[in-house]
Amino acid sequence: MLIIYAWTYITGGVVSWHLVSRARGHLDNPSSQLDKLEDLTGRETNNPIHSTETLLLRISNDLEVHMENGEIIILVLLDLSAAFDTIDHNILLHRLKNMYGIDGVALKWFKSYLANRKQSVVIGSEQSEQYEVKYGVPQGSKLGPILFNSYIAPLSKVVEKNGVQDEKYADDSQQWIAFRIKPSGEQFDAKEQMENCIKDVRDFLLKNKLCNNEDKTEFLLLGSQQQLNKVEFDSIKVGDTDVKVVDKVRNLGVIFDKNLTMHDHVSKVSSTCYFNIKRIASVRQNIDKEDTKTLVNSFVTSHLDYGNSLLYGINKKETNRLQLVQNAAARVIDKKLKYDHITQTRKDLHWLPVIARPEFKILTFTWKALHNIAPKYLSNLLQERKQTINNVRNNEKKLLAIPYRKRATKMGDRAFQNAAPKLWNKLPKPIQESETLNIFKKKLKTHYFRMYYPEP
Repeated sequence: MLIIYAWTYITGGVVSWHLVSRARGHLDNPSSQLDKLEDLTGRETNNPIHSTETLLLRISNDLEVHMENGEIIILVLLDLSAAFDTIDHNILLHRLKNMYGIDGVALKWFKSYLANRKQSVVIGSEQSEQYEVKYGVPQGSKLGPILFNSYIAPLSKVVEKNGVQDEKYADDSQQWIAFRIKPSGEQFDAKEQMENCIKDVRDFLLKNKLCNNEDKTEFLLLGSQQQLNKVEFDSIKVGDTDVKVVDKVRNLGVIFDKNLTMHDHVSKVSSTCYFNIKRIASVRQNIDKEDTKTLVNSFVTSHLDYGNSLLYGINKKETNRLQLVQNAAARVIDKKLKYDHITQTRKDLHWLPVIARPEFKILTFTWKALHNIAPKYLSNLLQERKQTINNVRNNEKKLLAIPYRKRATKMGDRAFQNAAPKLWNKLPKPIQESETLNIFKKKLKTHYFRMYYPEP
């Protein structure tokens, strides 16, 4: 059984590579959708790598730029019910043929792959009868996410037709549109535009035998508090439901609040980490230091680091809260008391302080973007600075152009398109010219280590 599973998994990986390669030449806009489809397979290739954090970084970049320009954003998060399980095989095969150019023997292979699947329920030693699976794609497989994204690919055009921005990750879908308070009618035009878009999205989902869970659809208004106070509506129409505006939403594991301060996200991360630290501390006397480090990395550091590229430039009070979490984790590992000095312990553990970790992550994404191993939606935000006679010396380094901003704000400083060039241009030339990602990260960590843990 294990051999059969392994062979199916490997076969799925090979076929997924051929599917993406073939499809790349048959889409009107292959870079927008297929880069994401390929990245979802988790393969290490020369193509851009798409993840929830890179997508969140791009989304937050756009939101922060809109907010810096004094705009308000309507953000709607749609929840698709059992999306992977309701895919119609005939529609999917039709889409593979007409959108991706899959035909002949290849199309027959996909038909065979999808057809005659059976499933049953096993509880203990009891097993139910087997039933044929007439809808859906196999989850946990290499091909599953690619086939699902192939199935819903036309949804992007439905959203774009309404002048609304759209991002998807697997079955998580979100749309947003920005508007200004003045002229006064623009906010209601934007609201109507979003409602019309949602109506078209719902129609598309119904025609394709997918279902939007209206009870779990969330609606958030983002902007400065001063601008939000001027908004004259507090709900949008989704089908027959009036969805009320909320103060925060959970977006791919990161909490967005209405002012994008990240306060609620920091609170949630801190709470989760302290809970796990307490559990680890309760068994610390029974495990050695190395095992404790492993537990901390799994249950604390992973939470601190996920999505931390979005925490660049946030209020220092929020950063300090996360630093206290990291300090508490270090004390458990080294069996330190609550008020013992902890800087040397963090240094011995080779931990960068919390304030440095978002910068490290942003610079890592920047290096990937410059070497064509980041999603195009991030790479497109960066441009190399044009060489001039006046900066001959600086041209020895690869400098990035800093975008023009009519009025610079702290919110705009946080946007990837502004933060990445600023941080990159400060790096020493030997770090910038690292030939591989591992070498770059090693040199970068050494650079930050010397900065935050200077030798006496």
